Amino acid sequence: MNTEGMAVELAIRQGARSDDAAAAAMAGVDVARLENIGHLYRATGLPTEQADAQAFLFYCLTFGQSLLFLERGPRKRSADRKVGRKNCLTINPERGRTL
Repeated sequence: MNTEGMAVELAIRQGARSDDAAAAAMAGVDVARLENIGHLYRATGLPTEQADAQAFLFYCLTFGQSLLFLERGPRKRSADRKVGRKNCLTINPERGRTL
């Protein structure tokens, strides 16, 4: 995880809480990111609704993991991220299909 990049992201999001223009820009960035991730899931053959739901989960994992369980050491957090990414990227667990 890029901690400097995440710090910038969080600072922008904090500013967007009190600035309508920043909030609109941040919402646009979120929409674009979710569309891009959803496109990747749809490319695997997932129906649009399921692909968009998977994209949302992946996006939540990406940002949420940077805010939770800060007391865990770097190795544990890295291992948790690896498991989370694997679960988000496995499209069909029975067949092992991944994004």
